[in-house]
Amino acid sequence: MKVCSAILLALLSVLVFANGLGAKDKERALQVSEFGKTKDGAAIQRYVLSNKKNFEVVVTNYGASLVSVKAPDRSGKIADVVFGYDDLDGYEQDKAYIGATVGRYANRIANGELVLDGSTYHIPKNNGPNALHGGLRGFNKKVWTGVDRSTAMAQVVEFSYTSVDGEEGFPGTLKVTVTYTVPAYKNEVRIDYSATTDKDTVLNLTNHSYFNLSGVPTQEILNHEVSIRAEMFTPVNATQIPTGEMRPVADTPFDFRKSTAIGARINGANEQLKIGGGYDVNWTRKASRRFCSWPPKRTSRAADGCCRWRPPSRACSCIQVIRWTGLRAARAA
Repeated sequence: MKVCSAILLALLSVLVFANGLGAKDKERALQVSEFGKTKDGAAIQRYVLSNKKNFEVVVTNYGASLVSVKAPDRSGKIADVVFGYDDLDGYEQDKAYIGATVGRYANRIANGELVLDGSTYHIPKNNGPNALHGGLRGFNKKVWTGVDRSTAMAQVVEFSYTSVDGEEGFPGTLKVTVTYTVPAYKNEVRIDYSATTDKDTVLNLTNHSYFNLSGVPTQEILNHEVSIRAEMFTPVNATQIPTGEMRPVADTPFDFRKSTAIGARINGANEQLKIGGGYDVNWTRKASRRFCSWPPKRTSRAADGCCRWRPPSRACSCIQVIRWTGLRAARAA
């Protein structure tokens, strides 16, 4: 009887322990909730990714958008460091691409026209004489399909969308995935992009989040310091189309090879600053590696890997990782 009692007690202990582990795993699991319905009736979800270090990221399948990033500073104070809307209506009405995945083609296409393999394609103009960020209804206004791809080492959401041949004037049926990853033991959010096409096309995907690393949305970011390890930038014309020149950053306000406050030279008498209303150009370098970091003096929060930076106001800054790509369709040998 004593042996049986001991065995029963041991089994109960294991069961309680296992249930406890299950509860903790469930508590750490990626959370999915309803975010509303679009005006067309499509259901939209909100995904919360978090880790064991008090780091939390919220994304939504509307526009495969980044909604918030709550990160601790060096003293452990947690704050949301990106701009986002509290409800779906904000994203449907948004015209600033806040937090969105931008495509098919981020940035501007001159005169809304591109020539590929001898054919001319017309993209709807939505930025003066040019097409901006994919046309009238780009990827930021699309409903993506979200799938939980989490592992024991990271919480992961994969968004997918199929852009049909001719959508917004672009050639080829394009299958795109955007994956958000939050590692279990590291305070960072990683965004990976992939795409396939059945016809030669162009592609330039990026995320369009606006950051204020102080965590105070109304506080100016002019005292935040940025370093961009790029030797050149691309000057633009009056409609913000690159001229084709690769201009050295040396002796210009665009030289951030040494950490410099955003506001140190932003009001300088420079033609490119006037055209962009601040810093709105592409920085370029010969080698591909992480080349931008943005650590403000007052916290230990930082943003890494930027090459295009657009300040919509002096309370936030948009940093975009972009790579211009001609995507070729796979062909049988």
